[in-house]
Amino acid sequence: MARITGIKGRVIQIGAITAVLVVVLVALRVTTSIAGRLVIEGATDSFRYAGRVENSGDLFVYVSTAWYDPKALQDYRAANIRRGQELITHKEGMPVPVQITFARPQPLEEVRARVAQTGFQVESFIMVGRSTLTNQRGTYGQSNSLDGGLPIPERELMDPATGEELVLQGLMVLQGTVPASEAGLGYWLSNPEVYLVDTSEVEVLEVVRRIHASVVADRNIQVAIESPFWSLDW
Repeated sequence: MARITGIKGRVIQIGAITAVLVVVLVALRVTTSIAGRLVIEGATDSFRYAGRVENSGDLFVYVSTAWYDPKALQDYRAANIRRGQELITHKEGMPVPVQITFARPQPLEEVRARVAQTGFQVESFIMVGRSTLTNQRGTYGQSNSLDGGLPIPERELMDPATGEELVLQGLMVLQGTVPASEAGLGYWLSNPEVYLVDTSEVEVLEVVRRIHASVVADRNIQVAIESPFWSLDW
């Protein structure tokens, strides 16, 4: 579950998102076939997306932006703030998919309290920490809620031969759904500890269903969104 990475590990994320994007993000609004699998790709004003139909028949769509371009990052964050505010206005408390990236590692119990307060339904999360031997950064992730159903360690043994451990500093990424209300999504948008409230899944689902209707018809769509947490100072 955990991994240790150095500076070169920044592109690591669930589903090898960046690796897929580098390969398939070539043209805008194009549907092609690669090795018998349909592929979609395109872009909006603030993000790029790419997807493919897996053997299961599900369509996996990956969302990313140029995190190391200051202008692109500024535009992406601004677009997500605008979209979040629009969702509060127009969705009237309906649950919407979000990915929260904190500005710095957050204490687990504090995040649990905020989740309960806002009606956040957690689907997965990422905690971060450092190696006891090299001080390199690493991650520990789970795909479950934060309600205590599964134990979350304070540290994890990485190498029995050396005794290297990953000492967890706190929670960095939170993914799930939250009500589109001032008390729900609005709380996260205004929280100073939050670096990015990513609501782009809402838009990418609308885009692919409209532009790539022949591909997405009757398919289960799963969206993976890259988080900029590796580029933050923690």
